[in-house]
Amino acid sequence: MPRMRQKGGQRMWTPGFPFSQNGQSHMTRDELMACIYKPYPAAHTVDTEEDFHANVIFQREYYAPQAKENHTSDMVPLASSESEKQSLMNRLAEQKLSEEKSAERNTDQTAKVDKDISFSPSDVEEQLGPVSGVQYHMDEYRREIIEKLSPVLPNLDALVEAASLIEGCDTFEGKQGWLASLFGLHDKGLETLQERISNLQNDAKELESDPAMKMSEEETGEGPLPGEYIEYAPVYKAYLKYCRGESRTPYCAIGDLGETGLLALYRERVRWRKLFDKIGEGVTAAKKKTPEKRDGNYVDYLGPVEIEFSTTELENAYRLDHQLKTLRLFDAKKVEIQRELVTRVNLGAGGSAQHEHFGNIRGKTPPQ
Repeated sequence: MPRMRQKGGQRMWTPGFPFSQNGQSHMTRDELMACIYKPYPAAHTVDTEEDFHANVIFQREYYAPQAKENHTSDMVPLASSESEKQSLMNRLAEQKLSEEKSAERNTDQTAKVDKDISFSPSDVEEQLGPVSGVQYHMDEYRREIIEKLSPVLPNLDALVEAASLIEGCDTFEGKQGWLASLFGLHDKGLETLQERISNLQNDAKELESDPAMKMSEEETGEGPLPGEYIEYAPVYKAYLKYCRGESRTPYCAIGDLGETGLLALYRERVRWRKLFDKIGEGVTAAKKKTPEKRDGNYVDYLGPVEIEFSTTELENAYRLDHQLKTLRLFDAKKVEIQRELVTRVNLGAGGSAQHEHFGNIRGKTPPQ
């Protein structure tokens, strides 16, 4: 219910029914104030204020919880108070943590990450949430990889860190898991993308042989369809079936429709995967046959890494590094990491939790 006051005198505006001539509301001041300041639940009440030059209008509205469940938060932004936003963030964090734990137990190839690697600490504090910085996945061997690869790929920190995470895995499944998290560069992801392209090309060949899809009835007008029609072949195929009476609807499933530049996307991901494979070959060749013994444990030791990249490969490496920086894993600022460490100390976790995490990464003693 709106109310109005004047900016200078702060005098209340007397409302009246629109059909009344004298503007009398037939309500006492207490009744009017009780209507204006109706005690709605604070979690579902939104107060707004609009400025109309000499006057200011206050609006108080109540949003039922059912209305928020039926609409997204983007459609009703005013229905979200600060407490509700915080509650929503907490629910999303719990859901994300639950999905990560389920992914580790899943037998899917994309979820087969190295068993020794944990994407977040086992004990997640409410004040911190899961740690997502790449620094928490580093052990001594991965740090040596970064040290040896940095002169080979200068100013490409994200790419070097990603390569160290992949090559630091002891198992093939662990490497595939990290590649899956990096834009789907694992074997299954590339095979799925290639299969989608093959299906689109088969649909395009089927349409080219269909008389209904000829460009013209004249003999000189016949010919193959343009190349960009390959991605939209399922749309034409579904429409032809509808025209022939073979289908009830002229629409195809959204999943059957190829993305714009799907073939270019596949070729780019193949180039990125070859880049990681080449870096892996260079790191493997730099390994010494006899590892050194440090702190009572045998660890891998890397010699000088020598990899020669062509100009095209360096351009691909620059684009890949730029894309990797869009991932939260490689975008954790040092200040954020330090703040999280300080918060952990204040919470009583101390430095033991960090050392235990380092020790569990590859089953080795953490560096002293």
